[in-house]
Amino acid sequence: MSQSFHDLLRKKSLILIIILTGVIHGVIYIFVVPPWGHYDEPTHFEYAWMIANRTPFPKAGDYDAPLRRQILGSMVSHDFYELRGWNADLSNLKDPVNIGVNQLGDPPVYYFLASIPLRFMRGESVENQMLAGRFVSLLLFLIAVLVSWKFSHEIASQGNSVRWMIPLSLVLLPSLVELMTAVSNDSAAVLVYSLFLWFGVRLIKNGPKLTTILTLGLLVVIGFFTKSSTWMMGIAFVIALIVSFFRNKKTLVGWGAIMVAVFTALLALFEWGDAALWYRATIQNEPTRVQAQIDGSPLYALQLVDESSEHTPILYQTLLNADLQKISGAQVTIGAWMWADQPMEAYPPQFMFVNAKGQKWVHTAPVMLRQQPTFYAYKVRLPVNLSRAYIAIKPFGGNEHVGKIYYANPVLAEGVYARRIPPEFTDDSTVHGTWAGKSFTNLVRNAGTIQSWPKFRDYVYTIADKIDYRLAEGIGHVLYTLDFKGTAWYSKETLSVIFRSFWAKFGWGEITLMGAKPYRTFLIAMAFMAAGCLLGIKNKISWPGIQVALWLGVNIFFSLGYAWFTGISMNSFIDKSYIPVARFIFPSILAILAVFNFGWAFWIEIIRVRYRWIGYVLFIGLFLTLDVMAIITVYQYYWG
Repeated sequence: MSQSFHDLLRKKSLILIIILTGVIHGVIYIFVVPPWGHYDEPTHFEYAWMIANRTPFPKAGDYDAPLRRQILGSMVSHDFYELRGWNADLSNLKDPVNIGVNQLGDPPVYYFLASIPLRFMRGESVENQMLAGRFVSLLLFLIAVLVSWKFSHEIASQGNSVRWMIPLSLVLLPSLVELMTAVSNDSAAVLVYSLFLWFGVRLIKNGPKLTTILTLGLLVVIGFFTKSSTWMMGIAFVIALIVSFFRNKKTLVGWGAIMVAVFTALLALFEWGDAALWYRATIQNEPTRVQAQIDGSPLYALQLVDESSEHTPILYQTLLNADLQKISGAQVTIGAWMWADQPMEAYPPQFMFVNAKGQKWVHTAPVMLRQQPTFYAYKVRLPVNLSRAYIAIKPFGGNEHVGKIYYANPVLAEGVYARRIPPEFTDDSTVHGTWAGKSFTNLVRNAGTIQSWPKFRDYVYTIADKIDYRLAEGIGHVLYTLDFKGTAWYSKETLSVIFRSFWAKFGWGEITLMGAKPYRTFLIAMAFMAAGCLLGIKNKISWPGIQVALWLGVNIFFSLGYAWFTGISMNSFIDKSYIPVARFIFPSILAILAVFNFGWAFWIEIIRVRYRWIGYVLFIGLFLTLDVMAIITVYQYYWG
């Protein structure tokens, strides 16, 4: 039985069965998910519709008021808001009505493809046109399945079961199939990146052939005009090209050259000098940490420079959760030494917390600064049940000023202390001390700014600011992750959400898999497969295979990094958090599935031949069980 079962799975006609499975699975999700049931589907459809029906080519900010009202009416009639428990105020609506985050201005490749059938459906309802867009996505998905077949044949040897396991797992992964049948540019991004991985593997295996290089270059360009989740292909292309020149050498020369290039780039981009543990929401070129003096004693101070009337510079520091539990609902005293390069009005350090609605500030009155350091403090009672809170240096409060302001030894202490008498610290870490004879603990970390960390070099901020001041501000998010204690919660939540949404999470992220703790089974399976892959690399893989594996690993890392950065670029560290889902890593899905399937195949191959069919049945059974659970889950949510 084992041999006949094994032979069946090696037949070339198997790809037809896999594609048919993909068609059936995809069509199920096209119809089981009601209109607008996918991430940002209303505005993705709007973009494609405007390409099909409007000239010239639509740009950011454009809209069609009647179309938006049709889409909104369709969303209401299909219980879009009611199902999700969202409030939709439909009274006194003004154009343009809100149907979600506007996609116009995004790279256009997918939307142009999705617009093709819409050009012939101008008299149809928006629901029918939306379905046509979903079928365009399904077609892109099926092409990606064919690419996965080619890809798996490149990375697996003749007779290796991975050759069919990767395409099959692709068409049986419910969260991916649901996404790939939505009106969404994710489907095009997955296809383009899958093609890139296929040709990238060929480049590393076969060496730098002109046709392969040109194909990869073309895919990089297409990816740039498809979605930002594919933009890291440019760097991955350069890495593959370097590695391809050293493919036959059993050394890490190619990878060594890559590491040297990375190290050189880091030196070119960064310098040392900002205050550690302080997130800079400022476009200033100057460092946030400077040397100063108070009463003749040298120390370091925080520096904020206001150079633009369009943007208010702010420094944030996350207050640790253990400290928040102590001060929630309590009275605290907040203060700092403050001065400026010229007389001006400014605010002392402020307490800011985040709840379900976003940032909330505990405001205080401004003070008049002089050029000599002066201590200012105030007391305030904090809200109860704090979960995320910050000490913020926001001197200007939105007013227009031009100048420099300095803060030294900012302090936040539980209790009420003298406002006119500065505290005295008993250690260099500015944590413990006495304040008007009373002992206290300062909850501001690195208050003395003794510790420093890197900042982007001035020219990086200058270039970023010329592109968009928000980019100059946003790149600082990356550096703030160096405050591991203050930001680790985000990375943990991101990994958790990506794991669940990789296997089965649907709709706009609100539909979770049925059952009690259903994801544990897939966590165990994932660990099982990952361990098998690592053991296989250690025991069986050849040197060229290691080169390919490293490159695929780089692409997985890039996709994870993109997903991680997507959340923090939306101010998740200092505002209402957005935790990214697996759709941001799906462009590298073939590389991810290669890890899992090689791992499963490793465990199968250590079993006696006559019993290997059990491993294949368990593999297929795992995915089919997941699919049945997922379809029932989605159906019950929308139609049950």
